[in-house]
Amino acid sequence: MVISLVEEITVSVRKPPKPKFRKTRLIQRFDKVNLVQFSGMVCGGVGWRTFPLGRNNSNLSLALCVFRERFLKINSILDDKRVPLWYLDFVLYHEMLHLHMGPRQFDCDKYAYPHDDRFKCLEVRHPDFSRAEKFEKQKLDRIINSHRRWREWEKIEAKNKRLAAKKKKRLVK
Repeated sequence: MVISLVEEITVSVRKPPKPKFRKTRLIQRFDKVNLVQFSGMVCGGVGWRTFPLGRNNSNLSLALCVFRERFLKINSILDDKRVPLWYLDFVLYHEMLHLHMGPRQFDCDKYAYPHDDRFKCLEVRHPDFSRAEKFEKQKLDRIINSHRRWREWEKIEAKNKRLAAKKKKRLVK
């Protein structure tokens, strides 16, 4: 009983591996998807954002289309080397569809559902649609959870450093 408790503590304290990023230039990916899928007709900007991870993956945003700014915010988790570039391109395509379809899906006066039948019909036409769904179901959760563990570890490390600095200040006085 005591040994298993010690093993549990050791396992929970072990530092998780740091995620490896590829430093993708999103604007180049955006331009490629725009040219191939939309004949260059989508106007907008794109950038990496760090989104809160929360406790479960069901509410996690992989990307966000801010229509009024014509800007796509892409979760930095998708720059992880374990995420294939074709999947990143699919997420870009999904968000670019919002820009392409226009403001009617973002109606301020009443609730508008941006993923209506028309949107879904266009999304399914992407050549990697079924492959992307399969990737989301089989591998994406594992990648997100590893990022969650890393971020939690970083918070603990930062807190420990602050506490150590305070303790050192007290000892100096």
